[in-house]
Amino acid sequence: MGRRAKYFTVAEKHEAKRIQQAKYKANRGKAERRVQNCVENPASHGNPPSPPFPTTIKGIPAGILSYARRSFRILPGPSLDVPDLCLYTRPYKLVIPVSYFTPFSEYDELFTDIAYVLDETAQAFNAQQYLLLKEKGNERCALFKSRGREVLAQRLDEELAQRLQSWEGDTGSKDIPAQAGVVQEVGVEWAARIICCLALELQLVKSGSSVYGQALRAKSLPWQCLYSSSST
Repeated sequence: MGRRAKYFTVAEKHEAKRIQQAKYKANRGKAERRVQNCVENPASHGNPPSPPFPTTIKGIPAGILSYARRSFRILPGPSLDVPDLCLYTRPYKLVIPVSYFTPFSEYDELFTDIAYVLDETAQAFNAQQYLLLKEKGNERCALFKSRGREVLAQRLDEELAQRLQSWEGDTGSKDIPAQAGVVQEVGVEWAARIICCLALELQLVKSGSSVYGQALRAKSLPWQCLYSSSST
């Protein structure tokens, strides 16, 4: 059973190539390539492809840590045109896009490599969330530089409290189609990683401006040293 065909005509293939080239030249495309370079070459950034989270974090339930510490893969040369999961929109509750609730048809089961489609779906959303984690981390660093430690600490404390209140970690509680289940699991894992990143970052901020600044310069903040376990 082969992979699902992406293009059925030469015209479709040429149009897809044109769109991809436009994305490549855009600022968003440049950001994607910087992130992809970090994922594919973690050693060049001084960090191994392993979870940056300890086995315990004060105030964080063990269940959240277990999700956060899972390895993940992202789609090589990711196209980030996947729907938003609302993990950065208050109240920070995961929203699975309705399009993923459509079950695979009998035709799909006969002519589609469903395992491949599910894996590709997971990797595409991993790529999206990986980039967002980096973007939001950089925004917090900019806030620290412009407004100072106390302002950043307050923001981290408020966001962390809201995310912990909104946490939903049981991915096996709903009878949902396979693709929605994959998106749900990916979303829960990233919700957990965000929580752990914020908790550890808050600890550093509370330790003092010099401690946080040193970690920032050394690229040792949790979100700075989170890498994919594999890029294939």
